[in-house]
Amino acid sequence: MARVLGITVICSLTSCGLLNSHHVDAPPTDRRDEGEWWLRTTDTLPPDLLATYVAASEVHHRQGTSATYVDRQAFRTMIGGPSYERRLPAPPPDEVLGRMRERLKGCDLTRRWNTLRSVRAEACIGCTSQEADAVWQEAVETATLPNEAADGP
Repeated sequence: MARVLGITVICSLTSCGLLNSHHVDAPPTDRRDEGEWWLRTTDTLPPDLLATYVAASEVHHRQGTSATYVDRQAFRTMIGGPSYERRLPAPPPDEVLGRMRERLKGCDLTRRWNTLRSVRAEACIGCTSQEADAVWQEAVETATLPNEAADGP
């Protein structure tokens, strides 16, 4: 009886979504909160992601285009789990881009993780999502240095 009750509870939790969550990290629509979000994002992005984002943003700035780069990660188990989505509009405001460049001066960019290649472009203006994805992939190659453990065959 206890086993049936346990299985029923687990199935109920997973089917109603209590063990699942989805978090979206994106600039808020309220202008007052947007500056704080950009500050926090600049200070907390991993260096390889930050360097790639800055390089892609510079291309968009030069070309007069824009895209939102989306990094999705899911941590799923058999009974559910959280997922996370980071949305980075490119290019950011000019003052943010300058602050990001400053932060990168002291960063180790030799740690490139495989997740950089899974970032995809959405909400593109002046370019297609395929063109924006190509900008991102080129930025991965030019802004970071290979990490043999992550970039191996």
